[in-house]
Amino acid sequence: MQWRIGIGVRKGDETLRRRIDEALGQLEPEIRRTAEHYGFPLAAAADLTAAPPAAPQPSTVDAVAAGRTVFNQHCSHCHSPNAHSPEPARDLRRLRIRYGERMTAVFYEAVTEGRTAKGMPPWKEILKQEDISRVLSFVESVQSSP
Repeated sequence: MQWRIGIGVRKGDETLRRRIDEALGQLEPEIRRTAEHYGFPLAAAADLTAAPPAAPQPSTVDAVAAGRTVFNQHCSHCHSPNAHSPEPARDLRRLRIRYGERMTAVFYEAVTEGRTAKGMPPWKEILKQEDISRVLSFVESVQSSP
């Protein structure tokens, strides 16, 4: 025997919803006995008024690969392909060594606001926020050990 059941209550009809919840609460011991006897699964009620779950985030590997692509397209002309700059001032593989726990904040400030005195333009109008986050994932993946 297979069956599904759903109960819908008109929005704003809190009285009916409470009565149904109370009836199900009273029937819970019998529902559990029946489930155990016949082997059907019990699942929690789905709250359809709750916010939908957040979309799954891309895996770290995907974010790093996407970040490498964005980096090589927009940043490599100054910071070398794959962030392998031989020039220490532009070597992004040493950001964690240079800035420690402040690395992420320094990265976002430098990328969004730029460092015009050092020749770095602001990228906030050019790159989308998710692309900047992907570039950070890539840059984090290439950090040198102290």
